[in-house]
Amino acid sequence: SEARRRAVHGALARVGRPAAKPTAAGLAAAAAVAPPPLVLLSTGLEPADQKRLKTLAAKLGASVVKQWSADVTHVVCSTQCGSNAAGELGERLCGRTMKYTLGVLGGQWMVSSSWVAASEAAARWADEEAHEVQGDLKTVDAAGRGSNAPKLSRLNKARAEPGLFDGLAFALGGKLDANGCPGAADIAKLLHAGGAARVHEGLPRAHRPVHGAPIVEPPLVVVVDELDEAAYPAELVGKAAELGARIVPFTWLLDSVSHFALRPSPGEQESPSASQPSPVV
Repeated sequence: SEARRRAVHGALARVGRPAAKPTAAGLAAAAAVAPPPLVLLSTGLEPADQKRLKTLAAKLGASVVKQWSADVTHVVCSTQCGSNAAGELGERLCGRTMKYTLGVLGGQWMVSSSWVAASEAAARWADEEAHEVQGDLKTVDAAGRGSNAPKLSRLNKARAEPGLFDGLAFALGGKLDANGCPGAADIAKLLHAGGAARVHEGLPRAHRPVHGAPIVEPPLVVVVDELDEAAYPAELVGKAAELGARIVPFTWLLDSVSHFALRPSPGEQESPSASQPSPVV
């Protein structure tokens, strides 16, 4: 038929022609389908392992950054450190570094350096779950098991659920530079990464209604660098009581991150299941 003849001639006429230039809409659609490039951050790696990571990233089109941000997709952790320097506990437990805690709070992939080796061997990015860190050495149990905080946080993010510190306000009780505390700036960064509603540099002023007790919203937690309740400054304790706030040592924050669950405050009794590794699905 005439219609068929025209269709055939049209097809033949197109043979050998250069492909049409992609449109802006087509490029945007392709970008929406293609996964974004990986952004890698390392913690605790030896210089040789850092170089290895950078070389692999260059080959596979990823970037390596030095500082944590919400844009990081993977944190590559050293698992041969501290009490696991000889690797007796395997390759799934790491040190509780600042980058580790931020990565857990961010719901990012927390992988051991074995993921880098597997990706090198495959000439592509290896499956992360086979190399996902199971926890840190601060909260490993007697059986050598981690708390599964990295996976719990990752799945929490995938479900678009609130962060660990969501719905809470925090006040920094001082410089936070004693007893191994990382400092006020780093503590504030952790709290923001965990979704804290507010972070105050000092204790905020309470709203005082005409009748009733002063009101502070949302619930307030005061972070201090003292580890012993007896060492809390009396003035701080009085102001916290007036605000209806609870005081916690900075280790409470870190332990909460390590379990990806808010821990009992000092003086509160821990439930029997709280010390067990959390199940993951």
